[in-house]
Amino acid sequence: MSRANRIIVGGVSYVIDEDRGKTIETIVDEIRKALTQGRLAEVPVLEANGNRVTLLLAGGHAGAVVLDIEPWPKPHEMSP
Repeated sequence: MSRANRIIVGGVSYVIDEDRGKTIETIVDEIRKALTQGRLAEVPVLEANGNRVTLLLAGGHAGAVVLDIEPWPKPHEMSP
């Protein structure tokens, strides 16, 4: 069983919901563009109780975002 990919925003951890039509590569690319270009990323996630929600990540307003992704991308592949 593979480990779930996660995103941590504002100290809150979410499991990235990869069953809603977006690949992890697409999600990471949207997050990268949000953070580097001030765009809005819509990240499909699961809350701790399993509810499906969409995390709206406003790149110009996000303090810190941590992606815990296995096996892609490696940290050195994340630079804009």
